[in-house]
Amino acid sequence: MTTTDELADALAESACVLADSGSWSATALDDALTATETLLEALAERLDPAAAHHLSAVRPALARLREHLGEAPEPPAGRSEPARSRRRRIGLGPGAGQVLARAPKA
Repeated sequence: MTTTDELADALAESACVLADSGSWSATALDDALTATETLLEALAERLDPAAAHHLSAVRPALARLREHLGEAPEPPAGRSEPARSRRRRIGLGPGAGQVLARAPKA
């Protein structure tokens, strides 16, 4: 069985590989945003309230990014289904790097 530490390590490694990859497709960008939103919620649930408060600015920023890209924002926290059942994992592809390069820096 895979431990949480092993999963987190694999996630960090995958994020580094993804960050170093070429351009991303719109699908890859959506996958990355969904993963970020899911991880943000998971972190907030596992941190003490004072620490989780520091993450509160990220959720609206991600929603604004989705709106900028012409997508509907992900539903807010408190949904009844687990995050992993929300979406089926789809592959990465070329194209999203150009979109991210044009996005305003925070």
